Amino acid sequence: MEGYNYNAAAGSRIVRIEDITKEETNREMLRKLEKNDPNFDKLWVRSSHDLAVGRAQYYLSDGAHELGWLGYFISKNTTLKELHLTSNIFGGAVLRTHMAGGYSNAIEPFCRGVNRNTSIQKIRFSGLNLSPPKLYPSGGGETFRLLYPFLRDNQNLSELEVEGCVFRSGTVRQLSSAVRNCSKSLTSVRIASIQMRDGEQLVAIIEALNVHPQLEQFVLISMDIGANERMALSKYLRRSNASTKLHTLNLSRNAFDDGGVNALADALCVNSNLRSLDLSCNRITARGCQSLATLLTNRNSNLETLYLGENNIGDEGALILANAS
Repeated sequence: MEGYNYNAAAGSRIVRIEDITKEETNREMLRKLEKNDPNFDKLWVRSSHDLAVGRAQYYLSDGAHELGWLGYFISKNTTLKELHLTSNIFGGAVLRTHMAGGYSNAIEPFCRGVNRNTSIQKIRFSGLNLSPPKLYPSGGGETFRLLYPFLRDNQNLSELEVEGCVFRSGTVRQLSSAVRNCSKSLTSVRIASIQMRDGEQLVAIIEALNVHPQLEQFVLISMDIGANERMALSKYLRRSNASTKLHTLNLSRNAFDDGGVNALADALCVNSNLRSLDLSCNRITARGCQSLATLLTNRNSNLETLYLGENNIGDEGALILANAS
């Protein structure tokens, strides 16, 4: 499929939409992309065995050839605002197809098409196995690398989300490079529930945020981050005071204990930009509330909202925070 020219095939009108997919739902999605339907601005790409319940706008990929064509139609579209890649669309048999005498990877032509799009404002990766090809040949381990041009050149891109994916050796390096080279239009990064394997850590991704002073929101949920990530996060927050627009930080469900909160609060005491901090569903006790109380009373702090639900702060911690507000 590397050598298949979708532009030439489309221009020659040899291939019709009816030839690309047997699913009428898929055909309708392609027609809307082709016509730049202004009401069709969100696209979910899902593996064929999944159901997009409650969503009228989705695409059930049914083979590598079809996925390549989807990339072509995305490349020509100017009204699409959100692209959601979900349910391991790059896994299993959907990846490879027999074409022009050989087998080829479906990820590359699809990504080449996405790379030419400049209207997408939000891209989300969810439920994908992003292990490198050497470990999982039918996975999407090269996806971030292949999408570098899209992430770098799309000046309308504002939101990047990665959730429920599998990371193996090298995946963090790819994502951190992608984040570092993202367009300076990026305002929100969300990373949640990643299955980290082979000793992978998020330090490089957190450090990559330093090149994005325009970032307004960082969400890191259900990652059970360790000491190295907490240190990198503290350094980022200290640096981001005068040079960034970060106003929302969500660190819920990360097993933050009192020690982690102490370091976080110390960093935020020199940060006057943050307005909202979510620390819900962690391991914070009344002792950690002492550090948060110091933050709330610090003259540099402009924190307006603090979420602490489902922590073990008890009445003592609640009283400490009440006295500080």
